[in-house]
Amino acid sequence: MSLLKDLSLRVDEGDKKKIDDTLKAVGFHHSELITMAGPWKVEDEVATPTASTSTNALGKRPRKESSSDEEGGDAHNLGEAQAPASVGSNEDMDLLDEDLLRSRESRETGFVGQNSEVQWLRSLQRQMRNVDGEPLGLPNGPTGASNAAVTQRIDALHERRKSSKLRNILHVADSSFYLDSDSIEVEAMVDPYELPPSDTAERLFCCYMETVHGWFPIIPKAFEDQFRKYYESIKLQRPFQVPDKWQAVLNLVFAIGARYSHLTNAKWQADDRDHLLYMTRAVRILGVKNTTMIISAPDLSLIQATGLLSFYYLVIGHVSRAWVMIGISLRFALAVGLHLRNEDPSAPTNKKETLVRTWWSLHSVECLLSAITGRPCIIANEDCTVPLPQVLPEEQIRHTPSGGQSRIRNDYITPSETSPSTGSSTSEFFKRMELPAIAGPFLDAHIKIGLTTRKVLKGLYSARTANVSWERIQKLITVLMTELEEWETEVLSGGSGSTNLNLETNFQREQFLLRFHYNSTKILITRPCLCRLERRIKGQSDGSANFNQRMAEACVQAAQSLTLLLPDQPNPVYIYQKGPWWSIIHNIMQAMAVFLLEMSYQGTHMTTRDSEDIPKCIKKLVRWLRSMRINNAVAERAYKVVMDILKSGEPRVQTGITDLLADDEADIDRGHLFQAYPVSTHPFDPVNVSVQSEWQADYYRDPSTATFDLMPGLYFLPDQFQMPSAYGNPFLTYFDQPNPISLTMDELWRNEEASPEYSQNQQQ
Repeated sequence: MSLLKDLSLRVDEGDKKKIDDTLKAVGFHHSELITMAGPWKVEDEVATPTASTSTNALGKRPRKESSSDEEGGDAHNLGEAQAPASVGSNEDMDLLDEDLLRSRESRETGFVGQNSEVQWLRSLQRQMRNVDGEPLGLPNGPTGASNAAVTQRIDALHERRKSSKLRNILHVADSSFYLDSDSIEVEAMVDPYELPPSDTAERLFCCYMETVHGWFPIIPKAFEDQFRKYYESIKLQRPFQVPDKWQAVLNLVFAIGARYSHLTNAKWQADDRDHLLYMTRAVRILGVKNTTMIISAPDLSLIQATGLLSFYYLVIGHVSRAWVMIGISLRFALAVGLHLRNEDPSAPTNKKETLVRTWWSLHSVECLLSAITGRPCIIANEDCTVPLPQVLPEEQIRHTPSGGQSRIRNDYITPSETSPSTGSSTSEFFKRMELPAIAGPFLDAHIKIGLTTRKVLKGLYSARTANVSWERIQKLITVLMTELEEWETEVLSGGSGSTNLNLETNFQREQFLLRFHYNSTKILITRPCLCRLERRIKGQSDGSANFNQRMAEACVQAAQSLTLLLPDQPNPVYIYQKGPWWSIIHNIMQAMAVFLLEMSYQGTHMTTRDSEDIPKCIKKLVRWLRSMRINNAVAERAYKVVMDILKSGEPRVQTGITDLLADDEADIDRGHLFQAYPVSTHPFDPVNVSVQSEWQADYYRDPSTATFDLMPGLYFLPDQFQMPSAYGNPFLTYFDQPNPISLTMDELWRNEEASPEYSQNQQQ
């Protein structure tokens, strides 16, 4: 059939008539073949029809029974080929249904796309408010990108709104559990050039390197050596004069490590605002609130600093800010060509590899943020030619189940614990501190599944998807599922559902993290089918209905597999230490939204046994959120959103979870107040950096150790000019002391004074 269809477009009229007559005998017409083989525009393995393609048929369709040959043409127009992609759960992807500029809160939450769990919860709440359920046969409009097709889809949207009987539109901000509307200003006076004491710095640095760096190697491995030598020079009271942007990067590493220390309730954690302090120091050094940063020529340290700032915003729950900042970082990277293969013959291999890893780290952060926010990625996969990171020799040993013991734990070795001698404690600590190398094979696996995720976001959830048919979406889901399963076979030992992992080894922890990523991506691929498609598509084939059912079931099963990765007894410290602590609430709420949606459909997509397991999974996830909300504001808000839905009085979502509601009511009756863990009493003793020396000062007496290789031309590029602090404050105080005067930050900025500037030794 395919061969004849192709030949019919290339032969003369006589042969074309013979082919047409032959195909008519089996129920096909030549005019239909032209439509099916018509012009296509292929992007990212997603075939979308051009404007000249008929909207009546997209792809091969099995013949339906007809009373006569004359009626055969209409009989072949099956529902899935006629219905637009918006009939799935990714509905109205090309339309905005609320004014996001109406208030400060709506602007800070911003646009949230259909692949975000926030939109899924919003859709659930909208369905629950419609007591009569979703009516049958509501209009959806045609496929296609023509003005007429778009207009008809808009008219269909208005018609569905009238039929829904909802008086008010639910706003996205009402379903969001992220913290973008919260202030992150520090009202204490901050000196951007202060540093934490050496023991605190070492712990924070270890937190970052052991839990983040292997997955997002934004900074080069050489940064660790620079950090060690810098603090050793401070101990010798001959501190190097470091470049401003290097110090900004260091403060952001501290900020991320500090946030981790609070989530894990580390014994040595400082004031719960210390991560804000480090972040504030960094943004003032960088001049984030000054156009100087935006319009200046970017160098590698600025690219890395903005990438780290984006990641910091992510870990504190400000995902909209994080998405904006990673966009800035990626545009800086694009401006210097990091997205292209580097064939500079003068560039050393280690420099090229650093650039490659920085690019893919930023790429991975953006992919995660796009999955969370539902916003598009800044650059398509096909526009990048940079190769994947190489697996270095020292990383090969970690690519085995027994390779390397994980050093992630709640407390980190400090100088005072390594040596009784105070004078040599820092040096001895650094000699013994062996941070784990990046797991090259798993970094590669992480990047590859991120590339698949990008295809999912672009192919199933972008605005252009509204132009294609549901049949086209089904084919793309099949392609993406095949690609994901091939990745699973290659990467995951024991299958994606295996929970028999010894997380004390680096290999098993990496497997654990990849399983979260796998199940999250599988949910995204299959989520469009998790809705009442049988009510939305008229006259679809049995094959289409069966496919929708299988994919909806796969979506729920992926959510169940993700839930099984969490221990039955909630232990937040455990999951923060072993799992993706930077996005764990996102993962939990993805699964939660899937379960609640399936409950609202009364388990129509699952077998009886599987549907009975859904309330158990909901209870497990709710108890995890309840335990995590103690010191995690994102978890606290997520818990509130879920409980509000469960308390809505909707019987469909309350089946089997009455004990959860009783527990929550008991908490309220007892007046239980969840507070953060007690604040550490460790004093904050800034390092004395009054004694200055050259950044690359040769203070080593042993000639064999007299070099301090900063990889000139790689990490510290010559600045065109010194970036001024965006805002300095006239008063200085430690972060754990009260503000001496009651002024807002805006009032202080109006009277700002310049912070102390240190001369910078430029690397040539």
